[in-house]
Amino acid sequence: MIYPGGRIDQYAVPAKDLNESFIGAHFGLTKGAEVIYGKIGAIRIFETHVLLTLAGVTADDLHLEANQDVIFSHGQHQNPVTRRALMTESVDAEVARTLSTIPVRASRQMTATEYQFRVAEVLNLFDIEAVGDETGVYYGDEGVELEDQPLVGAIGILLARRFGIPE
Repeated sequence: MIYPGGRIDQYAVPAKDLNESFIGAHFGLTKGAEVIYGKIGAIRIFETHVLLTLAGVTADDLHLEANQDVIFSHGQHQNPVTRRALMTESVDAEVARTLSTIPVRASRQMTATEYQFRVAEVLNLFDIEAVGDETGVYYGDEGVELEDQPLVGAIGILLARRFGIPE
């Protein structure tokens, strides 16, 4: 969104840096001559590309190059699936970079529901009020404190690396 005076309410995140906190977020991107707006339903991250599934749309996934920018609005304070403020791209990217140096042995593949429950269980160990169900991880009425958001992101990334990213 562009406000009077030219102030812009948008920020870009490379597709490879997306994580579970972006599920349910509204986005925009330009792919060739096509401009696409939608709501993220699922994210599948591969080494060279990323597949985005649009929420509520029974079409093919969007195939993005790993460095393709996905545009979000700072005005979207609450992610409707996770009910927490989205992390800024700099914190999110820093967490992902730091975690990439930690070796994690891949284990079995979890279902999406198992993943949501597991994330909530681990967050509760850190006194972050969270409940997981089939539709996502939900946080207390106040959401997640700003200083805890990197921890929430790190837990989601580490669990996804250990047990695979559920579909």
